[in-house]
Formats: sequence, structure tokens, C-alpha cells
Amino acid sequence: MTEAPHTVKSYEEELKNLNSNIIKMGGFCEEALGKAIQAITTRNSDNAEAVIKDDEKIDKFETLIEQQVVNLIALRQPMAIDLRETVTALKISSDLERIGDLAKNISKRTLLLNENLPKNLVDAIIRVSSDAQKQLKVLLLNYLYLPQ
Repeated sequence: MTEAPHTVKSYEEELKNLNSNIIKMGGFCEEALGKAIQAITTRNSDNAEAVIKDDEKIDKFETLIEQQVVNLIALRQPMAIDLRETVTALKISSDLERIGDLAKNISKRTLLLNENLPKNLVDAIIRVSSDAQKQLKVLLLNYLYLPQ
């Protein structure tokens, strides 16, 4: 009977580790998006190149999270809320990876632009990207504070 609490505690640790990796991945995506927007609006090639290079970190986190989810499902066979939480982590990691890819694409386009963008376009990019960054922050904060 003493084995059950250990198993449950171990499972809880695995879920906490999975959630921690989602938060870390989200932080990298927030940073990438911010740098990509700054790169395109200020023509900062260094930021653009950093985003392109750092996209690999985001991709590795998605792979890690996928492995964690598969292991949790295969070894722990979660039921109900635990299964939904595990599958949600998989979906979120996929969406975050897409955000990282889009930040990389913005950065690649930044390097290809040979001229400054018109001020009204820069203002629009800043306004829209600010909204997107706020939504990403809210998503990550809500995920962080979901009852675990």
C-alpha cells in the first residue's frame, strides 16, 4: 500500500515537469516574437538572425513535450481530467511551435527587405503585434495558474 502514494507523487512530478516545459517554451516564443517585431520595425538584422537561430530551441521543446506526453499516456494511462490536461499540453506546444516558426519567418523577411517600411505600416505592425503579444502572455499566465 505504500507504493501507491509514491506512484501518484511520481505522476504529479511528471505533470509538473510537462507544465514547466510548456511555460519555458512559451517564454522562448514570447521572446522570439518580440525580437522579430522589433527586428522588422527597426531593421535590426542582429535580432532577426537571433530569432532564426533560436527557433531550434523552440523546436526541441516541442519534441521534448511530445515525448513527455506520449510517455505519460503510455505509462500512466491517465483518465478524464489528467488525460485532457496531457492532450492540451500537446496542442499548446504545437501552437507555440507555430508561433516560433512565424517569428522566424518574420525575421527572414526582415533580412530580405532592402528599404525602411513606411511609418504607417510600422505603426500598424507595432499595434497588431502588441495585441498578439498580450494574448500570448495571457494564455501563458492562464495556463500557469490553472488548477493542477
